[in-house]
Amino acid sequence: MGVYLYHIPKTGGRSLRLSFLAYYVELAGLNPMKVHAALWSGKGKFFNLKNGVVLGGPNNNFIFDSSHITHDLKNIEKNTFTVAIFRDPTTRTLSYYRMLDRWQYMDDYNAWFDDEKHLLENGFEGFVKSVPDETMLAQTRMFSKSYDVGDAFENIKKLSHIIILEDYENGLKALSEKLNMDLKMFKFYGEGKRLTNEEILGDRREELLSLLKWRAEKEYRLYGLVKQYVNGQ
Repeated sequence: MGVYLYHIPKTGGRSLRLSFLAYYVELAGLNPMKVHAALWSGKGKFFNLKNGVVLGGPNNNFIFDSSHITHDLKNIEKNTFTVAIFRDPTTRTLSYYRMLDRWQYMDDYNAWFDDEKHLLENGFEGFVKSVPDETMLAQTRMFSKSYDVGDAFENIKKLSHIIILEDYENGLKALSEKLNMDLKMFKFYGEGKRLTNEEILGDRREELLSLLKWRAEKEYRLYGLVKQYVNGQ
């Protein structure tokens, strides 16, 4: 049985990838951070084991895999153990904006940044107003093609495991118990200086957060439903 992560951007998915990678590479006597660095740099496409592939393997032969591909477009076998991580929409959006800001000072060329750097032109207000729904409402879109909160929630309830990022440690522990694996805690941080919330929001904090809550209303509603569902289990 493979484990598949529906990786919603900026929800801590790479940290979970590291936990699974570490578990398997340490069994093979390797350093997980070095293997992850090689995978991330493109020097290695995936990490192979005799009984499958960890990270980036073909659908019919992976131990752990993940992608940003949405639920309606990803063909997952029925016996796959499926996971997703959800994050408070405020901190997720701030994290996305912070990531874009870091990338404008990075030396490495990345085609996706060329497509999104214009979102930084008018500060956080401009970002909230102009960022496409597929980014702003990514948690809803991952599980509903029509951005329908009810539809997304029904698909989310079919997942094998759900983690709330704000309670990540307990979510990882529960996942370890379900899979009978000792998954270590990792926190992945990208390179570069990060803007603080104060630098992003300034003295317009309440005004800008109100704008965000209006624009991402579906995200807040879905997050509330998912959090309540997880806490009630």
